[in-house]
Amino acid sequence: MSFARFPRTALIIASATLLLAACGNDKGKPATQAAARVNDGELTVHQINQLLEQQRGLKPEQVAAASKDALERLIDQELVLQQALENKVDREPRVVALIEAARRDLIVRAYVERLGETITKPSTDEVQAYYNAHPGLFANRRVYTLTEVNVQASPAQVDEVNAQAQASKTPGALLEWLKAKGLEHGANQSVQAAEALPLGVVEAVAATPVGGVLVLPRPQGTKLVFVEAARPEPVSLERARP
Repeated sequence: MSFARFPRTALIIASATLLLAACGNDKGKPATQAAARVNDGELTVHQINQLLEQQRGLKPEQVAAASKDALERLIDQELVLQQALENKVDREPRVVALIEAARRDLIVRAYVERLGETITKPSTDEVQAYYNAHPGLFANRRVYTLTEVNVQASPAQVDEVNAQAQASKTPGALLEWLKAKGLEHGANQSVQAAEALPLGVVEAVAATPVGGVLVLPRPQGTKLVFVEAARPEPVSLERARP
């Protein structure tokens, strides 16, 4: 891809000195004045400031050089963007989908950040109450070895499957029974800390003894969670407080 018809020497209309002056003066005005013009496109001081904000720990004596680099990068990007638009890349279905996904992500993140700014810090009593109400996550926290067996079954078959799970005692025995019955099923073993489990089942799993099985209903069958091991790893209130 060639950019020969975009002479760079004619693009920059603001020197680094002017750019920095624009950043430091007229604080009451939005930083949107032009820093460079690329054909029919315009780059603003605001865009350069956004790039500078991403460079954490930038020292005052480094700002001038960083501003020049930022402007150069923006010009290169604008040149490619203009050719991409000229070739209608932005109308390709895959690109349209990616743009929409990025737009949704940015809007959601901005909204969540705004919500975070309005949430008040919980009081000491509120933290203590939450800690006490969720022993499975904190005082009685464990790391579990679980085997989950998901079974496709009709309402008439679910009770029989659940009863067989309790009688089988082990996932292997249940899987053999399901195979003999011709019931569609899948199994998965994992090691998970309490906080990695869905919040609604944390206390139920904590109340299930090692070697026991937890029965969870599913829309088209049942889920059977075998607790094969549980290693205590409690979290103190001081560790949990943050």
